[in-house]
Amino acid sequence: MAEGWIEIEAIKQLKARYFRFLDTQCWDEFEGLFAPDCPVLFPEIDAHYSSGAEFVAFARDVMKGVVSVHAGYMPEIVLNDDGTAQGIWAMSDDLDAPDGMPQSGGKPVRMRGAGHYHERYVKIDGEWKFASMTLNRLRLDVSA
Repeated sequence: MAEGWIEIEAIKQLKARYFRFLDTQCWDEFEGLFAPDCPVLFPEIDAHYSSGAEFVAFARDVMKGVVSVHAGYMPEIVLNDDGTAQGIWAMSDDLDAPDGMPQSGGKPVRMRGAGHYHERYVKIDGEWKFASMTLNRLRLDVSA
């Protein structure tokens, strides 16, 4: 039983690093959180990335000059019998792009959102990694 809680805590640490590396734009560390073939999906903007590397390249480009604060909370994590895990995380984010973003046509923009991450996890060389990730937003408020 205790071992299960240790694994769940390790997955929580993975998600905490995801948000911290994204907000601090530590791209090499960020990419290291993903299994090589991890699909990342953002259905609300019809964005589909076939690997962690492809998603990180997108994030690196779109986050230039952006100050962001992401938070994840209320995790629902289940350890599977095959050594994988799955989780759902409530999330919120706040992005301030004074120089604009591709989505704003280069105009200054502030975005605030909330929703849920649906994820699968796999252990690689003894460390949990994201095996798949989908963000389903419940709201996205955009202002100038």
